[in-house]
Amino acid sequence: MADFPEKMNCLKVSLSIICTGCNGLIPVNGPVQKVKCIKCGTIKNLKGEHYGWHNLLYNIFKSSLEHHKNTGPSHSIKLSYVNEWPKCSKCKHQLGAKHLNLNDIKNNQFICPKCHTAKSISEPLKSIKKPYKSVLYIIDGIFETRNPGVKPIKVNKIENTPVTFNCSSCGAGLEINGDERIIKCEFCGSRNFISDDLWVNVHSTPKVRPWYIVFDPDKVNY
Repeated sequence: MADFPEKMNCLKVSLSIICTGCNGLIPVNGPVQKVKCIKCGTIKNLKGEHYGWHNLLYNIFKSSLEHHKNTGPSHSIKLSYVNEWPKCSKCKHQLGAKHLNLNDIKNNQFICPKCHTAKSISEPLKSIKKPYKSVLYIIDGIFETRNPGVKPIKVNKIENTPVTFNCSSCGAGLEINGDERIIKCEFCGSRNFISDDLWVNVHSTPKVRPWYIVFDPDKVNY
């Protein structure tokens, strides 16, 4: 991992694409290679020319450097971006380039200097780094796969905490993992069936969540 460049900017990105199957919105909450529509099951490949990251990043960087902010949709995507660094999810302290630490990044952590809460951070995948060498890191982005050798993300979770409900026999708290609909109580051994209402709540439609692209403005190519 090389030293930091002299300049580092950060883009806050919120992105979704319009499903060609049902015209619904498919959240793209990170540099994933494929996304799936929850409503109709349509799968979109983000490696192609039309939806590919090369094309998406081209438009993001070109527009963001010409305008401070954009929230307008196009015929195929809904995109908003602003030149902004993230805030700590716990204490809301404003983070910035001066808070980045190479040793922390090796462990995929961007640590708040005030309360020590960590956000996820990692180097971009080759599918992004190859066409856009200006991209340095991804913050709070979801990945399908990671670069070989990258350690698991260590994050103090503030949002999306596990959903729990009580055992019908002994009243102990049970955690829903979202994979199994019958949960065995660790205390009394009873099997608990998750109700339809609770199951639907756990598997509710994913929301569009912002993520961040840290880049070297002197190497932006468009």
